Parts: sequence; structure tokens; C-alpha cells
Amino acid sequence: MTTMRRSRLLLLFAAAFAGVALGARLLPAREAGAPRIPAGEFRSTSSLRVSYDGQQFVFSGRREADGAAGIWEMAIGGSGTRLVTAGNGEPSDPIYLPDGRILYSDVFAADRAGAEDARALFSCRDDGTEATRLTFGAHVDGRPEVLPDGRILFERRFSYPVSGRPSIRMTIHPDGTQVAFHDDGNESE
Repeated sequence: MTTMRRSRLLLLFAAAFAGVALGARLLPAREAGAPRIPAGEFRSTSSLRVSYDGQQFVFSGRREADGAAGIWEMAIGGSGTRLVTAGNGEPSDPIYLPDGRILYSDVFAADRAGAEDARALFSCRDDGTEATRLTFGAHVDGRPEVLPDGRILFERRFSYPVSGRPSIRMTIHPDGTQVAFHDDGNESE
């Protein structure tokens, strides 16, 4: 069993044992009234994902309650914390791509009036450079997962012109091409 698979299985087991859903928000633990921040540096963290080699993980985090979020990377042992990207100010849902890039969801200047909460998928190198927007439109794209064939499965919620519509699942290639609807293996372009 590979180190990455073992790390993911341990993470799944720990989440299931603790009764926590994957993708759940990590919150400060309280001991004697004092908060203990995960990794000792963050006010809040979420969306932890382990790298393919099992050596580090990426997550969305805020160092201060009213501070900007960022995509951060840390070694599995808890050392080497570094900011990958601050994105456009609210990056979330980071995942590693098989080629070493990092994919995340972030806000952007809305394509249409009234779509203030619009989010797109972006990718960047593991050092935060070469950020590229992959999805476009006045909707909320997030919750990405890498499929076995290398495509990205993600959720799309519509926020303009009518919010409240059910979300749909879509796929896209890591280079931003071939966006398609995804319905349990039945896809259409």
C-alpha cells in the first residue's frame, strides 16, 4: 500500500471514528478556557487534503478571525507551514492535482450584476505562481475531487439570475478544457 493511500485511509478512519464528515471544518479545541488552534498558528482551518506522496497537506486557513483566508501547505509532521496563495481573498477547497499543481475555489469579480457570491475554480503551481482561472460564469463552483482518469469533478450552484436552484455536478480537465455535466458516469458536453 502506498504512503499516500495509507495516509488517506488513516485520515478517513480518523474522521469516521471521530464522527466527522470529510471536508468538515476544523475548529479550535478548548482546554481550561483557552483555545488551542490547529497547528498552533491558525484561527480557523478547513478542507485539509493530503498530497499524493503523503508527505504534506494543503488546507484553507485564517491566521486571525477577521484576516483574509489563504491556501496553506504544511508537512504531515506539522512543520514547514507556508502560504501557497492568498488568491482573491477567499480561497477554499484546495486539492492537489496529479501534476503537482493545486486547485482551489475562490471569489472573483462577478461576471454579472447580482452575482456577488460567485466563485470559480483556479489552479496554481505549488509555489502559488501561474494562477489560472478554469471556470467562468455567475455561479458558485467548489468541492472539487480528482477522478481516477485525472478529470476534476466539482459542484456548481447557480446564484444568478435565480438562486436556490439545485446544484449540479460537472467535470473539467485540469487545463480548464472540456467542461461537461456529470451524472453518475453519464456525461454530456
